[in-house]
Amino acid sequence: WLSEHDLDKNAAQLGSFAVYLWRFGMNMAGQGNSYSTICAFGAVRWYHRYNLGYDPGVNASHALLLRGIRRFTNPVSKQHPLSPKLLRRASTMLDFQQARNMLAWGGMLLAYFFLLRRSEYLFIGRRHHDYILRLGDICSLDNQNQRATPRKATRVGIRLCGAKNNQFGREELRYHQKSGDSVLCPVRAARWILKAAAVFGTHLDQPALSTGQ
Repeated sequence: WLSEHDLDKNAAQLGSFAVYLWRFGMNMAGQGNSYSTICAFGAVRWYHRYNLGYDPGVNASHALLLRGIRRFTNPVSKQHPLSPKLLRRASTMLDFQQARNMLAWGGMLLAYFFLLRRSEYLFIGRRHHDYILRLGDICSLDNQNQRATPRKATRVGIRLCGAKNNQFGREELRYHQKSGDSVLCPVRAARWILKAAAVFGTHLDQPALSTGQ
């Protein structure tokens, strides 16, 4: 839909397309896309270049428009890293008689110690990725590296079968020793998850933090 010869007209159309994406977005929610998404409309130029044999191009006004969109786009809010102090404070606010709190606390600790991405252990809305950590992927081990009951374990291991940067599902095993801390400990994290899973009746092939509902 872009001309092979009229560069200014092409820039105007691409500019209008950028403004539309910025204000209304190209999504079900009808919300404006981020600046990085808007920049992706360079694919339009790529399509013309490789399928139609010419580059519709842009001009100075087009670049100026993009700069203005970036200026008026809300900056990404920076998040502070999760700290031991914050985790300890969170632990004092949870009622560990409730299975949901056990599960939430165990999940937080496990993610903290194993540096898990959100998609590797949490539901995204009501869905989850195929490579999400499952209950059967968590194992409690003793000093001889043999499976042990959670109370006798000195080590915990998890198996990851994929990630955002591992789309081919290569299996990865990670281990952590008992920390010795009565609150912040990866082995205790596994204990909380397994204890809650028993209450919810979670199967080994289900997501580890599933409530079964």
